[in-house]
Amino acid sequence: TVAGPTQITTAAAAGATTVVLTSGSAINDVYNGAFVEITFSNGNTQIVKITDYVGATTTATLAEGLAHAIATTGAYYTIRGTLMTVTEAVATPVLKFEVLGYFE
Repeated sequence: TVAGPTQITTAAAAGATTVVLTSGSAINDVYNGAFVEITFSNGNTQIVKITDYVGATTTATLAEGLAHAIATTGAYYTIRGTLMTVTEAVATPVLKFEVLGYFE
């Protein structure tokens, strides 16, 4: 799990192929190819692939339409399996890890 669950605060109609990911990344295309798990206010869930992502508006384009409508409260999302392709190296990335637990 990469992010979430985070509440979705922008309404979307059933069948819509875009959804605003509240508190999503500001980086374009960062979620492209990843899957988003949406939990609707009725308790149903849908897992769908993100085909495009616009960081400025935090809008994800989905590979298939929403199974249910999203109201301004009660629906949550979790990003699963984020994939990001870097097309230009600006700086060398630094990876940091936090180890929780004990090793014997």
